[in-house]
Amino acid sequence: MRIKIENPLVGADPEVFLVSKETGKFISAIGKLGGTKTAPRALGNGFFVQEDNVLAEFNIPPAKNKKEFTKHIQTGLKLLAKEVNSFASLAIKPYAFFDRSELKTPKARHFGCSPDMSCWTLRTNPSPEAVNKTLRTAAGHITLGYDNHKAHISQRLAQAFDLFIGTPSTKISMDEKPRRELYGKMGTIRFTAFGVEYRTPSNFWLVSPDRCNWVYEQVMKGIEFVEKEKQMDEEDFLIMEMAINEGEVEASEYLIEKHKINLVE
Repeated sequence: MRIKIENPLVGADPEVFLVSKETGKFISAIGKLGGTKTAPRALGNGFFVQEDNVLAEFNIPPAKNKKEFTKHIQTGLKLLAKEVNSFASLAIKPYAFFDRSELKTPKARHFGCSPDMSCWTLRTNPSPEAVNKTLRTAAGHITLGYDNHKAHISQRLAQAFDLFIGTPSTKISMDEKPRRELYGKMGTIRFTAFGVEYRTPSNFWLVSPDRCNWVYEQVMKGIEFVEKEKQMDEEDFLIMEMAINEGEVEASEYLIEKHKINLVE
């Protein structure tokens, strides 16, 4: 029976860095923003903020179309900026190095929360361990909810997102090697109560409305790929692994050309 994704809703829980207005240095969000993974702080109208390690994270209400998704992201960024405006500005970067003075608390030294997994093997990913202990990375997790969600369908959708989001992101955002030391491996997901969370991308797509639009469009491309029962071959898998895990731009370009994947500035 052919798959039909019913009533898809696209959300996100991206992370950004805080930069001190006084010193111009990266500063920890711990104790400055409030909210946790289990109890995010509500800002109203379905928007939330929380502290995640030393980063600031915001959550948006799920969107039913591209215009709504991009509007929610822009609103989330504005709300977060307002929360920290008296002492910090937001920095949308995939990674940053902190002064050790900002990393003294136990929360600042704790990496990861609940385990995630690979949508290709369905095995739990190992906990990250940075060589440089001052390195922190920022994600741009994308969530998809749909009415008829099932694990095997969500798995196929996430694999398609590797092709349409993870692969071209290597070409769009080329300065991400330090982040790959910890996060952003191919096919990183969590199954959710409403569908799936795709955890491979950094926050590179937050920098402009055009990139937000692109993310939504690529999610829809992934849905179409699954609904039309299209397949990737073994060569695609191996090249995609090089593109996403190793940041090989030529590998990314090959798949972009082969599958006619759209890019964004």
